[in-house]
Amino acid sequence: MTANELKLVFPTAAHEPAVWAFRQKHFDNGEARINGSSALHSYDSYAKWLADAESDLTTSKPGWVCATIYLAMLGDMVVGMIQIRHELNEHLSQVGGHIGYSIAPSLRGRGYGSRQLALAARQGARDGISPRDDNV
Repeated sequence: MTANELKLVFPTAAHEPAVWAFRQKHFDNGEARINGSSALHSYDSYAKWLADAESDLTTSKPGWVCATIYLAMLGDMVVGMIQIRHELNEHLSQVGGHIGYSIAPSLRGRGYGSRQLALAARQGARDGISPRDDNV
């Protein structure tokens, strides 16, 4: 399978095993944080993470902004996660931008990040988000 076969999908309960496997790959690689994952690294419950991801579509937690999280899927495997932020707060306008993402450690350097970013930029444009080049 190639990066061109990558699809972005909103997470569902059915993705739980694949998402936990993706999370574990980061931990096994010594990474305590997973960028663009709606803080997946800090959750012990997939159901709670998923509920918060659904809530984040329209309601922001203090210090956060509304955002949409997508899984970058290759078949039934999560290759990456990407978060499209609907707006920017002061912090994100300086260091984060409209898009944050991660790729499974063992799959980096194979074009998945570039493809995931292109798909997310297209989705963001459809959703009316026009990130500045210096914030992507």
